Amino acid sequence: KNKDIKVDLEVPSLPTFEDKKKDKKEKRKADRHLVSQPKHETPPPKDPEDDLDDQLKQRLKNFDFNIMEMMGEDSPRKNVQKATWVTGRLALSQQSSRFTLPIDMARLEQMTPLDYVKNFCIIKRRRKKLYQDIFVKHKDKTGQIPFKDLEKALTMVLVNTLTSDDYKRIVELLDISDSTRVDVDGFSAMAALAERLMCSTHVSQEQVDQPDYQKEKIECADFSALEWKLTGVQVNPKIVRILKELN
Repeated sequence: KNKDIKVDLEVPSLPTFEDKKKDKKEKRKADRHLVSQPKHETPPPKDPEDDLDDQLKQRLKNFDFNIMEMMGEDSPRKNVQKATWVTGRLALSQQSSRFTLPIDMARLEQMTPLDYVKNFCIIKRRRKKLYQDIFVKHKDKTGQIPFKDLEKALTMVLVNTLTSDDYKRIVELLDISDSTRVDVDGFSAMAALAERLMCSTHVSQEQVDQPDYQKEKIECADFSALEWKLTGVQVNPKIVRILKELN
């Protein structure tokens, strides 16, 4: 006969979901109370130049106070605005502007001499600022300089350099008359041409080889074979004269 086998096993106690959730909550609570220990890092060594800068600043500060005491001043002197107008001879340079030629020389056929210098003269930024400042000083209500004020304005650009004869030569080259009025671009171009022409008469033999008194290489290349470039083109004779003066 088969005997019934009876096994008595106790049911193991398993963790419930609530116990697990409770353990996680207590662990998080414990973590919140943990205080991390600050890390003690060694500061980088101080640059010796920083000490020198601090010392220099302090010396300058003391120097300013000493000067104030010597001059009997209670507060630092304010900067005095300097005059902006040129009072001495302008340092002439052939590199303050660059004259160019059009790729199609036939473009010159319809131009006046003043048109040429306005369209084919590249003026350096600092020099152009000087020309513009003097233009503003002499322009009239129309925003132009009338012929009667041109000589005075150009003379202010080329202080102690441009003579009355030089001015007449420039007026003749540019073919301008008593009725001519020039805008800022025209005046800047005239001033650049005048400075270039003055270089040939006011530069000594010792200065000829210095960079400032030599034309830029790109301009020299542009004006090379000038006679050949003018062949077959009906250009205003006064423009041709200007080109030869520049060459």
